[in-house]
Amino acid sequence: MRILSVEIKNFKGFYGTYNIELHQHNLLVYGDNGSGKTSLFMALKLFLEAGVKGHAFEKHQNIFIPNDEGYVKWHIKPDPSSCPVIYEWSKKVNETNALSIMEANKAKGFFDYKGLLETYFLHRTSPTVNLFNLLVNTLLANSINDFTNRNFVDDWIAVRRAASSRKTKAQIQASDELIKKFNDGFTNKLSTEAQINRYFTAKGNHKGLPLHGIA
Repeated sequence: MRILSVEIKNFKGFYGTYNIELHQHNLLVYGDNGSGKTSLFMALKLFLEAGVKGHAFEKHQNIFIPNDEGYVKWHIKPDPSSCPVIYEWSKKVNETNALSIMEANKAKGFFDYKGLLETYFLHRTSPTVNLFNLLVNTLLANSINDFTNRNFVDDWIAVRRAASSRKTKAQIQASDELIKKFNDGFTNKLSTEAQINRYFTAKGNHKGLPLHGIA
């Protein structure tokens, strides 16, 4: 799936209509505090999640123009050979349950400053930083475990549920099997992400960008 442009109207900090054309390139957003970066972040994140979590657009409507209904629209090409399609998320329309949007939601990885702080500050109950919850519940939450065909959040819930009822031999075996599939899938996913990171790091360094990859 390729995102051609994103159109936002009266969403959070966006007052009026804004159209962001990507021109088949990546998008780097920067600016001062209060310039709208978080509003754009949330527009993208909630749009992808709306088909699964049922986010109500009106809860995020710009409060200064409540009577002029807004929306978030994505102009996309589901695949290279398809025609452009427009999907809308608004108070009256929710087209985010389209297959291409649902698949993109599984692969997304939104990481805000609160999550970033979790990687730098030690936890009160541990001398080290615990990245497990951050990875499972945030960065890889909707990613599919290739060994179970479920996302990692659901897998982890199943693992914990099975671990709490390890009484019979059959239950112990079932629990061990779930744990193995979770660990194998998790390790495989992290390995894939590391390979992708190294690829883009090499590309960036080749172009003179001082990027640092994962070992």
